[in-house]
Amino acid sequence: MATTVTCSGICGFVTTVTAVSDDDDEVELSIESTCPNYARLGDDLKVVDALEVGFAKVGEGPIFDACRTYCKHPACPVPNGIIKAVEVASHLALPHDTSIRFES
Repeated sequence: MATTVTCSGICGFVTTVTAVSDDDDEVELSIESTCPNYARLGDDLKVVDALEVGFAKVGEGPIFDACRTYCKHPACPVPNGIIKAVEVASHLALPHDTSIRFES
């Protein structure tokens, strides 16, 4: 099991994803978001194929396809947070925090 919490930035919205896989192939997702755009994402994105997600091209695959339906903001980090949860739950990656930091 892997859980990611994505704080999207100045909007203040938080999306929590829990990903569970019993076979390292099929990953079940539970998605909760304070973002009104992503509030219903979890209803549509319940199960994904780990290899399809982990080896898709940047901006492609089932997670980006589903997220694109709800949010049109190209810099939104939520899709990447979901992908990271899938990768860790299916043992395609090790868990490690990511971040984007602004410097002046």
